[in-house]
Amino acid sequence: MLSNTLLSLFLLGVSAALILQHIRARKADSLQKTDELARQFARSQYRRRMRASALVGIVGIAVFVGHWVSEPVLALMYWGIILLVVMWILLLAVLDLLSSRAYFGRLQREQLVEEACLRADLRRAKSVRDNGDPREA
Repeated sequence: MLSNTLLSLFLLGVSAALILQHIRARKADSLQKTDELARQFARSQYRRRMRASALVGIVGIAVFVGHWVSEPVLALMYWGIILLVVMWILLLAVLDLLSSRAYFGRLQREQLVEEACLRADLRRAKSVRDNGDPREA
């Protein structure tokens, strides 16, 4: 029972810390994001992460309550539901990873295109300067 209580307190503490961190990050992001795509990504990321963090807290409470479930069939169903919640948390984490990878991959591709355009402009500007520079003749 002591180990269940400690695990529950640990999970509740982690959940609370994550939720506070998400709220702080959201406030900081809201001051910086001007692009609609960036705001949309931040909004959906916030929702996913808040759900997962809240579910961690729910699992913490469920672990604490779980030692009072003594009927074998009910205990099996109870811990099965907790297992499903943990799997849902893992699914949210994978979705967050894939979404972040897609978003930042798109940003990287846009920056590479921008860099290529700037390099082409620089080459054109250098060639015009070199061709028109009287000191070269």
